Amino acid sequence: MCGRHLWRGRRRSGLNAIEDAGGIAIVQAPEDAAMSAMPNAAIALCEHACVLSAKEIREHLLRLAGSDRA
Repeated sequence: MCGRHLWRGRRRSGLNAIEDAGGIAIVQAPEDAAMSAMPNAAIALCEHACVLSAKEIREHLLRLAGSDRA
């Protein structure tokens, strides 16, 4: 399962703060991203990040929100 927040690029205070608060960080898979540098950096900073493709992120967020459109 993945969490409820999105990372805005603030290093330790971003993804790790989400995990510290009980959430699970979501990161787009580097091979699915237009540019892999940001997802790779996020993954390096947060070892427990949930790494998904853009399509999988959409589906997962819809499931978390309780939508039947997933």
